[in-house]
Amino acid sequence: MQNDMKNPRVRFRLFFVIFSAISLFVLGGCDPFTNDGITNPANVTAKGYFYVTESESNLLLMLNYDGAELKRWSLDSLASDKSIQSVTFDGKYLWLAFSGNEDMIVKVNAESDTLVALKTIDAPPTKWGTVRGIAHDGTYLWALNSGSSLDTHPFAPTLYKLDATSGAILQTITLSTPEPRGLCYANPSLDVYGRGPKKGIYYTDVTKDKVYCYNLEKFVIDTVFSTPVPPRGVDYNYATGLSYDGGYFYEINSSNTADHLYKLDYKGEISSRYDLQYAHPQSIVWANYDVRGGGPPEISLVSPAKGVIGTGMAVDITGSGFKAGFTADFGANITVDTSILISPNQAHLYIHIDAAASLGYRDVTVKNTNGLKSVLASGFKVLAVAEEDYIYMGESVLSRIYQIRLSDSTIVKYWSTKSVASVSSLQGVSYDGTNIWLSNSGTDRHIYKLNLPGGTDTVATIEVGTTPIPVATSGTLRSAAFANGYIWQAISETSPTLGKIIRIDVSTNTTLDTIICPGSNPRGMTWMNGVLYVDDTDLDKIYQYNMTTKAWTEIGATPAAGGSKFGTGLSNDGANFWIANSSGTDDHLFKVSTTGQVLYVMNLPAMITYDMGITGIAFVTK
Repeated sequence: MQNDMKNPRVRFRLFFVIFSAISLFVLGGCDPFTNDGITNPANVTAKGYFYVTESESNLLLMLNYDGAELKRWSLDSLASDKSIQSVTFDGKYLWLAFSGNEDMIVKVNAESDTLVALKTIDAPPTKWGTVRGIAHDGTYLWALNSGSSLDTHPFAPTLYKLDATSGAILQTITLSTPEPRGLCYANPSLDVYGRGPKKGIYYTDVTKDKVYCYNLEKFVIDTVFSTPVPPRGVDYNYATGLSYDGGYFYEINSSNTADHLYKLDYKGEISSRYDLQYAHPQSIVWANYDVRGGGPPEISLVSPAKGVIGTGMAVDITGSGFKAGFTADFGANITVDTSILISPNQAHLYIHIDAAASLGYRDVTVKNTNGLKSVLASGFKVLAVAEEDYIYMGESVLSRIYQIRLSDSTIVKYWSTKSVASVSSLQGVSYDGTNIWLSNSGTDRHIYKLNLPGGTDTVATIEVGTTPIPVATSGTLRSAAFANGYIWQAISETSPTLGKIIRIDVSTNTTLDTIICPGSNPRGMTWMNGVLYVDDTDLDKIYQYNMTTKAWTEIGATPAAGGSKFGTGLSNDGANFWIANSSGTDDHLFKVSTTGQVLYVMNLPAMITYDMGITGIAFVTK
């Protein structure tokens, strides 16, 4: 930072520690950082913590809301060349940006005395220039690069929107200010008069002495306010850090001789000021969590995942990061009577479901004592009466449909499909809410509605409930799905021709419209909560379709428990996906959350002692 100072006088270092570690400017003896006039208290948590980087000693510092130091971590294990530039918080973990020889952004766990890197991505763009600031908006990571003057790769100061998982650049905004530094995200939190900051990405510039905002509603850059002039004068104005707590901005002014932390309202007016005791305080982020308690818990599975109103039951929650004193919440009218921590990966509960509990899916939340929590969306289902879950699975080697009970992985029944199509090419199994359907390709090319005989014995016939529906089109019939009174049939093609999905009117046996798929080989297909999803075996990815924009969006990779990926079946239980991966020798059935987390795996060859060819699955509750 010394090389960046605008006035030579500021380069002189004072080799003493400021008398009185932190001097507070407090009016009337009040807490200088008390939230004031905020009408949306959900955005503001009283007190909280500041996480500050210090480049001279290569430290990450944790301060309480009154400025007292609670913890310090050395950054030497991550980057020993004192190249720390910025810190941010994603709601669960801290992220750090380094320049110099590293040029990386690192997600860290701060639970122990040594920071542990959880994820590392290259600083954009491809390690050129210097990333001075990073921020997280709850979904995306933002990185501010001050640019490069190198002849080999010159570029202006730039703001990047990044995928926090892969580091991929999603958006690039060129900045007109020459030396941007501190970066933060702010969401509107209005006072009693409806005033407050715009929703946007805010940053400082050390030559302009201003705070700017990339407005996320209008997609323009606005000048917001001037940075405070420190007591020593304008030559010492050097704003390197910026954060926001839902009500106020916090700006670090670092001039080597006198370093300050300002609390500012949305107009830039000073509410309070700290005088910092550190040599080179650089960046700052406010968080309402104590990261020393580790990252948040993560829920992978609730078992059993359903219960009947008016009953009590034992429930196990598995995952990671569970700590003593945790609490679990299943929503209104479900009482958690007992909570026992078995291990950091398992908790045992006893719950009671009140007769007044609303039916259907609900979220399950586990919260540790440090305030960090994890939510498993639609993780538990409240029932009026008991029910059992099954997977109906098509298998092409012996031309059979299997009924598998999920509670104990038992094959309840199976049926031969050869009685339906003498030239059997079983390609898809579907469920319309009442009946099982079969998509048969090859020279047959029909979709059949099936009446599967009941009972517990194994039978070898299938009764065809209605006249088969012919599908006269090119390509190979794969899975079908049912929505809004129509059949949607996936059809694969030979690459590079893209596959398609046709919508069929059952009553007239006509094709109404066609959707072009993202890849050539759409095998699995399902509708969940009004959204169409496809699993493509050439791309090994799952996509969702926007019926309004007519566009596909990738939502995750096809899971595999070993061997090759070859997704051949896709269904859902109303909250999660069920996905079949079939390579002939390494076949598995997966339960996967909509965020891509694998919740359950069933090894199918362990159940059936011959090579399999899974060609469709349907989730059924009875």
